[in-house]
Amino acid sequence: MWHGMPLKKILNDDTNSGGESANSDFRRKTAHILRKLFPWKIFLAQKKLFTVANSEFFVPFLKTAFNLPDEKILRTGSPRCDALFAHRKEPLLEKIRGQVPESKIILYMPTFRTAEWTGDVFNPFDEKYGFDLDEFLATLERQKSVLVYKPHFSDLRFIKTVSQKSSASRLITVNDSDYDELYNFAGQVDMLMTDYSSIYFDFIVTKKPVVLLPFDYDFYIKYARGHYFNYFENMEGAKAKNWQEFYRILDEGKYYPVSEKTRKTFAEYLDGKGCERLWSKITEAAK
Repeated sequence: MWHGMPLKKILNDDTNSGGESANSDFRRKTAHILRKLFPWKIFLAQKKLFTVANSEFFVPFLKTAFNLPDEKILRTGSPRCDALFAHRKEPLLEKIRGQVPESKIILYMPTFRTAEWTGDVFNPFDEKYGFDLDEFLATLERQKSVLVYKPHFSDLRFIKTVSQKSSASRLITVNDSDYDELYNFAGQVDMLMTDYSSIYFDFIVTKKPVVLLPFDYDFYIKYARGHYFNYFENMEGAKAKNWQEFYRILDEGKYYPVSEKTRKTFAEYLDGKGCERLWSKITEAAK
């Protein structure tokens, strides 16, 4: 199933994780040991191994990453994305909408990072990215918005958030125990903020606005993970390189859903029927 369509290079294609950082030798040696303990090549050589694609666009990357022939890439869409269409009640969202009526709920999900990979902890709420708590909260108040911050679980232990210092009603940090099902939750927020996360390729099927925050783009692609394609040319959506630019995007209403062309490019098979199509493919393969 994997865990998302790739912007970042994965598995066989990921040759530069760690880049030129001080920890890169350690990172490569660790990766070598892990491959010995959990050998991808043996796993990937399984005759019955298949993977799924959300669109034809990702097929070439999945073929090289998993070392699979074209017929082993199932054009079904990711089953988890069916939950984006479920609209089951999420208690946390119900609570937020009750406490802050008529507010726009913005979900902020930065991509996977760890201090071991980059030699530095990524904290999006750092002053070097133009963050000021008072200005941040004032902007959310002015725009009648609530920001729900969902760090990647691997990075949560490294991150000291600012929500405890705030009024809490406008900036909320959540973890996996705070909601019932992440994609059901994501499907019901009003806007997504992310940077390089694969959730972008899934969320766009909701036809809701996406804002991209590549705060540390140059550092990330150099020291953490290379990309399969040009980020700024291919990732449609309002982009902010710091919080000041994000404030302007909110204040000027310059956020928007991606075009139908982009949606079809990245999410061709996402329509709430991924489980149904995949089950059909599995039963065919089992005959």
